[in-house]
Amino acid sequence: MLIDKPDEFEKLTDDEIKRIVSSLVDSYTKIVCGGVHKTNRLLRHFERLKNNLYVFVDKLVNEFSHCKFKPVKTELEFSLAKNAAPTLTFDLGDGKTAYMVGKADRIDTYKKYNEKTKDYTMYVRVADYKIGNH
Repeated sequence: MLIDKPDEFEKLTDDEIKRIVSSLVDSYTKIVCGGVHKTNRLLRHFERLKNNLYVFVDKLVNEFSHCKFKPVKTELEFSLAKNAAPTLTFDLGDGKTAYMVGKADRIDTYKKYNEKTKDYTMYVRVADYKIGNH
């Protein structure tokens, strides 16, 4: 929904976010746990996951409802691999080259029209979420 329908995503209500998050976490719980007995401790972890995911999605909705950037790609890998986006290449001299490779969690763009020059400028924003100890 974030990429496919960004205009709908930024209009999600609190109740819709909670419903979507709850449904996703419940489905994930069934996949991960299957028919295994779920202890109260495990259930609390999944509830905490729901709460954290809700906060995250709520912040995304708020962000996209207040800016002109639109998400265009998630999990974009850029490397020398054939199925990846092109990498940035730097000529270091002496026949040496450095390549910037990695994976971006989200790419957003904003296309701004310049009335004076009658053309567009494309702005790109890279979001890379850090979770845990990196």
